[in-house]
Amino acid sequence: MGMRLSLVAMKPDQLAGLSQSESSLIGLLLRSSDESSLHLDKEWHGIHFLLTGESWSSDGKYGSVIFGGSEFGPNLSYGPARALAAEDIRKIGVMLEVLSLDELRGRYDPVAMSKAQIYPDVWEREGHEALEWLLAGYLKLRDFYARAATEGKGVLLAIL
Repeated sequence: MGMRLSLVAMKPDQLAGLSQSESSLIGLLLRSSDESSLHLDKEWHGIHFLLTGESWSSDGKYGSVIFGGSEFGPNLSYGPARALAAEDIRKIGVMLEVLSLDELRGRYDPVAMSKAQIYPDVWEREGHEALEWLLAGYLKLRDFYARAATEGKGVLLAIL
């Protein structure tokens, strides 16, 4: 199945009242898709690289989009879940709104992504098709954050 990024937008009081049990968090993060959740398959890591130029860092302007937030609960499949407050979501929403697809296209470097071991390792083989896949995922992510920001919600996210 591979590593998948799951995000759930929640009202601040819901986020604060979450159970920290592993089964509760996994159930919430894997629930069926609706407007309050987003599930990105393997493209999440490539999107992170386009945003940051890094493999795993949460530093920098866009580092918090996929790897930000405060760790929440036990270690899940690939580390603990993380929670981003509504204020963080507003900031992320604004940053992503002004980031153009052309700028992301200019950051796409299949050789560098392969060298950085960006998951999954399809960049050199798939070339332009992989870029379009990443951009489609990025648009979903941008729209998810914009909707959460408009609704004043925080986000629970994890790689599962």
